This record gives sequence, structure tokens and C-alpha cells, in this order.
Amino acid sequence: MGKKSYVPKDYNLVLEAHHSVLHQLLIMEPLINLHIEELRKHNHGHTDEWLKKEHKNKFISWLRELDIPDGETLEDRTIKVLASRPSRQVTTWQIYDISGFTFCTKSKDQKGMAQNNGVRCDALDSETSEETTYFGFVEDIWELDYGTFQISVFWCQ
Repeated sequence: MGKKSYVPKDYNLVLEAHHSVLHQLLIMEPLINLHIEELRKHNHGHTDEWLKKEHKNKFISWLRELDIPDGETLEDRTIKVLASRPSRQVTTWQIYDISGFTFCTKSKDQKGMAQNNGVRCDALDSETSEETTYFGFVEDIWELDYGTFQISVFWCQ
């Protein structure tokens, strides 16, 4: 509900969402690790913070230049589509249903009696192995269009 399509003035916001999507998909994990290892190999003596920043800045372009086989497996085809980046046009939603759950943006919820814009995310810190729970509000809901499929992104506070 509340569907609207537009082209953001700053495509870097779309690329930021795309970067986040790539880092949430299991099929991307081997490629992420490969890119980080290549950065380490060619940039001795840099800190882990530098590697993370460099990875974030260069991963998407590195992935686009990677020689991915055409149509070998569904996984290869999916990676190839993801590597091509999403469309510049973004679809936004005020209300979005996923797997039987309905989410609303904060601005949409402010107009109604019932509130359904809160989110909770349990995250595991890869360095300390401690679980942390984050709470927030859905500010915007985007659907990134990759041509053959779309991926939802929730911008949360």
C-alpha cells in the first residue's frame, strides 16, 4: 500500500542499499571473503578498519569486473544479476507485507490509531561472538529492482 516509484537524486543511496543487500546474502559470502583476502594480499600493513573501508568502497565495482560464468547454475545467474547493480528507479512503500507480517513506515503510522513500525533485530558480533538486540523504527521501505527479481530494503532508525 502506498506504492510510489522515483529515481533518487543521489544514486549513492541506492548503491549503499545494494551494498547492504549483498552482505546479507549467503551466496555472496565466498565472494566477500575473496575480495577481502585480495585486498589483504595486495595491501600489506593496513589495519582491519582500513580493509573494511576499502572493501566497502571497492566491492561493488570489483564484483562487476569479476568473470562470472554465464548461466552455469542458478547461483551463478543470481550473482551475475546482483553484480550488475539495481535499477536507478526505486519503488517505495508505506505499508509492506512479508511472510504474513505487515510493516508500516513511521510517517504512515503517525496518521493512524494502531502502531506497526517498530523493528527488532538480533545481531551477532563476529569479533566478540556476543549477541546484541537493536530496536528501531521503519523510516522508509524500498524495493530494489534487479530486473528478474526485486529485493526489499527497510531503512530503519
